[in-house]
Amino acid sequence: MSEQMRATLEPNQTVLVVEDDPVNVRIFQKILKRRGNFNAVHSENVLEIFELTASGAIDLVLMDVSLTNSCYDNQSVDGLWIAKALKCDPHTQNLPIILVTANAMVGDRERFLAESGANDYVSKPIIDQSQFVELIRKYLTVNPDPVLSHPSVTSLQDPPPEPSTQTPHRSDDLVHLLDPSLRNVS
Repeated sequence: MSEQMRATLEPNQTVLVVEDDPVNVRIFQKILKRRGNFNAVHSENVLEIFELTASGAIDLVLMDVSLTNSCYDNQSVDGLWIAKALKCDPHTQNLPIILVTANAMVGDRERFLAESGANDYVSKPIIDQSQFVELIRKYLTVNPDPVLSHPSVTSLQDPPPEPSTQTPHRSDDLVHLLDPSLRNVS
């Protein structure tokens, strides 16, 4: 890595690993710590994910697409749903999210990115660890111009998109905004 690249990275940035397989969690944590010098924390608890990301303590999220143990409002949710919820929240909408999945079928990348609003997609298993770490670094590089750091802005001529008129909150409103069929009927 060049000195210029090293200078633009914050030391020990923190990556949240959202993964339900304990073996994959250990593999990701080892790669992140040994190859990238990142702090790595793990959770698959949806409320904890929301709290951690909203706190500002997380610099990037690695999100497994197929989560078997994650629930919100007594409903099973997957990584696509969680990523979409994070991207709908004004406090976390600019947080980089990289989807990771073993579901590497033709068309999945485009479909998953469009459905979730995530920034990127990587298929498991991770074969090239150096390339994986460089992908993470790409999203953790400090950009001195906050306008240009928005994922949909490519130049100063392109202003950031207008905020949504519906602002989700960390309550049932978030669930209803994302999927009205998940309303709690009790």
